[in-house]
Amino acid sequence: MGNDRSMRVAQQTKMDQFTAPSASGGLQSAEGEAQRGTIKPSGAQTLVAIEASGLVLQAKIEAIALDANLLRTDLCKVAERSLETESQVTEMQEDVSHLKATVMALETHSSKMEAWLEDAEGRSYRCNLRFLGFPEGAEGSKPEVFLDKWIVKALLSANLSTFLTLESMRRS
Repeated sequence: MGNDRSMRVAQQTKMDQFTAPSASGGLQSAEGEAQRGTIKPSGAQTLVAIEASGLVLQAKIEAIALDANLLRTDLCKVAERSLETESQVTEMQEDVSHLKATVMALETHSSKMEAWLEDAEGRSYRCNLRFLGFPEGAEGSKPEVFLDKWIVKALLSANLSTFLTLESMRRS
């Protein structure tokens, strides 16, 4: 209610400025006469003008305060999101460091397994004999029998022991 009164007073002050009677009795602009120095505002008019200016300033200050509160609220939200993001980044860094350790352990294990496989393959090849140069189809339907006879014949011609057993055989 106080604002309505103040607004009416401010409007009346503006009206008074443009409808003040001149020295000659006619209505003249108070601003024009004030520039010429012929009208001096009364104390009441000055107080009303100051009060109106105060109301305008108060409205502007309230608008600025509202904007500042909105900015403060937005800043708080940004700070909260920043803290959430920082905690998520920290968690991810911990996860990544754990995963790095796991990857390093798996790489070490993989290297050991590769070395073991290479050694096993090498041992496997060293225990095998490979015979090349037989004509195609010379072994017939039973390559074990053919090779058994051929090895015995080859070893006998070299004066070696005849005790020999074939464990497995495959054609490559």
